Amino acid sequence: MKQIKIIISFLLLSISQSAWSQAPDIFANAFTEEMTARERFSIYLDSIDKYVYGNLEITQLALDECRKILDQKQAIPDSTVFKYILYSIYFEYSKASPLGAFQIIVDSESIRNSEGITDSQIRTFNYLESFTYMSLGDLEAAQNAYYEGIELGKAAKDTGSVVSNLYSLGQLFDQEGYFEEAIHCYQQVVDYSKVYAIRPATLALTYNELVETYTDMKVYDQALLALREAFGIMDAHELNILRSDALLLEGNIYLAQGKLDAADTIYNKLITFNTTAEDHNNIANTQKFLADLYRAKKRYPEAIEVYEGILQRTDSTDLDRQIETYANMYEVYGELGDFAAAYRYVLQHNEVKDQKDEDIKRQKTAYLKVRYDYEQKERDNAILAAEIASNRAERKLLYGGIVLSSLFILVLFGFFYQKSRYSKRLEKEVAIRTAKLQSANELLDRSNQELEEFNRILSHDLKEPLRSIVGFSQLAGRNIANPDQALQYLDFVLRGGRQLERLIADVNLFQTAHLIIDPTRSVIEVLGFLEEIFSEVQTNYPDKKLELTCATDDSILAPPELLRPIFRSVMNNAVQYNQQEIITIKVSYRLDAPMHVFEIEDNGIGIAPKYHAQIFEMFRRLNSRSEQGGSGLGLSIARRLIEKIDGDISVLRSGENEGSTFRIRFKQEA
Repeated sequence: MKQIKIIISFLLLSISQSAWSQAPDIFANAFTEEMTARERFSIYLDSIDKYVYGNLEITQLALDECRKILDQKQAIPDSTVFKYILYSIYFEYSKASPLGAFQIIVDSESIRNSEGITDSQIRTFNYLESFTYMSLGDLEAAQNAYYEGIELGKAAKDTGSVVSNLYSLGQLFDQEGYFEEAIHCYQQVVDYSKVYAIRPATLALTYNELVETYTDMKVYDQALLALREAFGIMDAHELNILRSDALLLEGNIYLAQGKLDAADTIYNKLITFNTTAEDHNNIANTQKFLADLYRAKKRYPEAIEVYEGILQRTDSTDLDRQIETYANMYEVYGELGDFAAAYRYVLQHNEVKDQKDEDIKRQKTAYLKVRYDYEQKERDNAILAAEIASNRAERKLLYGGIVLSSLFILVLFGFFYQKSRYSKRLEKEVAIRTAKLQSANELLDRSNQELEEFNRILSHDLKEPLRSIVGFSQLAGRNIANPDQALQYLDFVLRGGRQLERLIADVNLFQTAHLIIDPTRSVIEVLGFLEEIFSEVQTNYPDKKLELTCATDDSILAPPELLRPIFRSVMNNAVQYNQQEIITIKVSYRLDAPMHVFEIEDNGIGIAPKYHAQIFEMFRRLNSRSEQGGSGLGLSIARRLIEKIDGDISVLRSGENEGSTFRIRFKQEA
């Protein structure tokens, strides 16, 4: 039953040690008359969480009370009921009853797929099911279930589930003598601990398992290295509950190596530790180690005395310890040459072993019966479901015949009435579709008009820089003998090329803006974001003195790549259309739920009120390109982009020679 003891160790470490010594009377002051059944159920579950494996009496009492509440058909959420089921399985293992755990598992199959059960609860249930298969000797089912649990845990990024399944799969391999496979599983747990946070107790237990496996393989150096790691974890996290087992592992290694002085030292440590631990199982294991130590020293009378003491103190239900001790006894008497005594203990050993084998057979038979009953129940349910479906189909057919007969009569009377209603509905649908089609045509007409206007203006604006490039190139060619004049013409060619480049870039951005569907949002520090854009604009005007004022330290969640060209366009206009010696740009921000609101104020030439709406149209410039550069698309692009996030841009206030204040608004992330 090594596996059951290991899972108990896992669960013991997750329980408050102080809870073990509390009095059983824990419910006297816990309830009030006003409490609902659901609240009382939750209190019982909290008590189970504290006392399971620590106080079986309290745990049994709390489980019984939960069952009474469920039997009364009280309204308890499925996830809470499932938590009760998991605790019931743990409790069966505290009583070393894997068959009882399996019965709970098969009885709970129906609720496993209920809504409200969390994925984490399902993975825990699946792991306990796998562990139960192993405890009942169905190793093939257990191995397949562990592999499935590992893959599901990886898919859900549930490290705890992956580690639990790897750990128990290693135990299964070790139990079957596949030591290399067992070591591979344990090593994967260790590797996980280097990347993910794993409970120290889990890691210490894993190293203990490595020690046992290496010892079984007689690779003692590797076993001692793993033991050093286990002791290091126990020391760092005060895991004294595991120290006795680790000391016994170390002592058995020294016995196997014949290092009896080192084994003596380990025994002295165990005596000191068990004086305070008060763990009867550890004390019995320590006595077994002492008897083995006496035997190694050939101090047979002392060894026999200790073995007999172990038998006297061993519970009659602990067949494994009896079998092991009887085997030690007949081996010792055989080494002494007292074959009569050895034979007596061989008989006792065989008697207990036969009893153990019978118990295993009974458990196996009971397990197979439970599994058969469950599978038979599933088949019966499937047959019953099919019969119910068939009966429903027959009733539907019968009812359908009756209804059809009645309908046939009604149809004769209702034909003309339905025809009239159908005609009216058809007319209504035609009217609706006609309206939709008309609306779509109007939208298409507007789009075509906008496209024609775009192409017409674009054709004109493209020709202007091209004519400039061609004209000044010809002049430069004619004046090649006059370098200064030629360079001046080439400078005009360069300006035209740059103007054409800007125009093409803005046209591309304007045309692709409608393709943006769901821009990526991220956290933006408002001040830093605006300063970054201001720096980009400033590099384009090295001869002008610019100042930015923005008094905010807010952060917002918004799409930075979409907002950047919007703010750049507004700031660029603030500089471009400005004749002041020092150009100032003031930006304010506030959250006017549900809208982010920015106001950008400049001291430029301003905009007459009648042009406040026109400046957002395509290629709209209030000054000629010779006076002010630009493609005339900047604010059109800004408007098209801001509308992608349910926002708008407008002139808040402006007048000729009074500067301008633009307002940019867009919705905050829900």
